[in-house]
Amino acid sequence: MNDFTGIKKILEDTSIDLPKEELQKIIDCEVSKPEDEMDTELIEYCLDEWMRLTALEEQSAAQQVHPRFRAKRVLALAAAIIVVFSLAVSASDAIFQIGILDGIVEFYNTHVRIRFDRSDDSAKEYKLLGTELAQELEANGISPVLLPELVLTEAYKITDIKYVDGEILKIATIRFSFATEEGYIQIEKYGNKDLLPSLNLFSGAEFVEKVQVSSIDVLLFKHKTTGEYSIVYQDQMIQYTIATTMTYEATIALATSIM
Repeated sequence: MNDFTGIKKILEDTSIDLPKEELQKIIDCEVSKPEDEMDTELIEYCLDEWMRLTALEEQSAAQQVHPRFRAKRVLALAAAIIVVFSLAVSASDAIFQIGILDGIVEFYNTHVRIRFDRSDDSAKEYKLLGTELAQELEANGISPVLLPELVLTEAYKITDIKYVDGEILKIATIRFSFATEEGYIQIEKYGNKDLLPSLNLFSGAEFVEKVQVSSIDVLLFKHKTTGEYSIVYQDQMIQYTIATTMTYEATIALATSIM
């Protein structure tokens, strides 16, 4: 019998409200496994339930959950998840490691999650709003922006910019080159702060360091399998990911030039 049979029965009990946090735990546990051991049916079920709850929240933001139902749900799921987690940990290294930076960064055995929903970062100033790039982004509905100033210098070359224009999410992907290296900046602006997601970094990402620019915490990660770096940060309802093949020295210089 599948280890998640008990959890599935709990999920199918429609008389109990389902906390989205517990859904996330189940999904994380599954995706941390080798592909041939994942319960894809369970993942799909959890995603469907997540979407159903999100739709209900959008229809009635003021609707409240009955405390006794929530408590019953959490206790039942917690009991089942403890069993599953103990089985998974016995088969591999710890699935979850301690979080850092007040729980904003969480480490799993296959990925790192940045909990932007736990961050209230807001820039004090935006020094590059008068630049051509910032004005183009504003014309496409993405403003105000915090950009690395170095990308606008002669040493860098912007090779491509693509936009995705949605009602609740606008995305800009800026590709650039630096000497023989390359990278991109992905900017995602959400229409509602409640929609801000967590960000998952794969390829064995490890936390390198934090730098602070314009009162914003900028996090630098290194992907152990590729040797490449990622810079991630958030300002209000805009999330940024910068990925690059550059050296550590060039990457940290890029991060500290954000303004």
